[in-house]
Amino acid sequence: MSGPVGGAIGGKALSAATGRPNLICVDMGGTSFDASLVIDGLPSTSNEAMLEGLPIQMSVVDIHVIGAGGGSIAWKEAGALRVGLQSAGSKPGPVCYGLGGTEPVVSDANLVLGRIDGANFSGGEMALDRDAAADALAKLGADFGMNAEEMAQGVIDIVNAKMADAIRTITIQRGIDPREFSLVAFGGAGPAQAAALAEELEISEVIIPVHPGAFSAWGMLQTDVRHDFKETLYSFWDQIEAKSIEDAFDGLAEKGLAFLAEEGIDKDRVGIERAIDFRYYGQEYVLTIQLDDGPIDMDKIRADFDAAYERQYGHNSPENRVEMANIRLAALGRLDRPENAPPERAEPRPARERDVWFGGSHVSTAIIDRNSIGDGDAVSGPAIIEEVTSTTLLPPGWTAQLIDGGHMSLVKEDAA
Repeated sequence: MSGPVGGAIGGKALSAATGRPNLICVDMGGTSFDASLVIDGLPSTSNEAMLEGLPIQMSVVDIHVIGAGGGSIAWKEAGALRVGLQSAGSKPGPVCYGLGGTEPVVSDANLVLGRIDGANFSGGEMALDRDAAADALAKLGADFGMNAEEMAQGVIDIVNAKMADAIRTITIQRGIDPREFSLVAFGGAGPAQAAALAEELEISEVIIPVHPGAFSAWGMLQTDVRHDFKETLYSFWDQIEAKSIEDAFDGLAEKGLAFLAEEGIDKDRVGIERAIDFRYYGQEYVLTIQLDDGPIDMDKIRADFDAAYERQYGHNSPENRVEMANIRLAALGRLDRPENAPPERAEPRPARERDVWFGGSHVSTAIIDRNSIGDGDAVSGPAIIEEVTSTTLLPPGWTAQLIDGGHMSLVKEDAA
């Protein structure tokens, strides 16, 4: 991923400095929950990665992963309920799949609570066994004095708490306030948990992109060709000339152009992104600062570092000397990207509803096809919004509305 992102999705939370979106992106599938940030329209990246337990010096999108997904198993340990890290996988999968699974999972809990339609799962291609899921949850709940629905709600509460803590790890623990972000939820299971996560973290807006279950794959197929280069260039910032930095970047750019030319990328489709690793004098760890296009502006770059340091750690030291350690350059081969096509409108099916468990009791809840929601239409919770790749849970007190590109914005009514 490269360049400003989030423009196609938007969001109410915008950077005061750039006007670009601040987004917390979460992908919940069958086995894992992945969380990452977009700050000022740019993905949060790391210069290190771990591969099979070994450190790798390479640029990667900074993604925090925990074992929490639709297939995460609920189990008892030391008198307490646990959810994950174990997963039922796709085979045998959840109890409700009827493929031999015997331990209840998050998807079983959502089915028992009425949040998944067992007769219309995966676009109607698969029927789910609610009775089997309820029996498995009731058996687990007997150890806690709970019936099937109460146990199912407990499973959902625990997995939501785990996911909220994962988001706190990449925000609050880094001095970032999640309330200043919009939450973008995708993956097959993400939209069902998104509103609860937003309430836990006091986030005022949730965005459900088009085709949420396939959103990661859609983004991957549109990623530019990218080559990253790094060169050590150590100096105090107040002792180096801008021309020396420009010359060093020019050398890396030549390498990048050569790599892209070998891959058949035309020169007019090449983009260059530059960055410098900085630290205050006497510190060990660096902070990577992206540079604007055009000539090097020494004063602005220093100010950008101080501002980024305060964002990251909650304080800074503008009076201290700054060291530059490395320069970094990304050579990008821009690929053609199809226009985002919102799902085709479909005629709404006859009004239908079912009981869904909210706040400890069953609540009559409207069932709505996402493709039948028109531009400007507002859907008030409680509601279940269904589509082929995912199901969105809209709790009481929340409103959903389509925004540009066919994406869906969920807002709590008292925060609108």
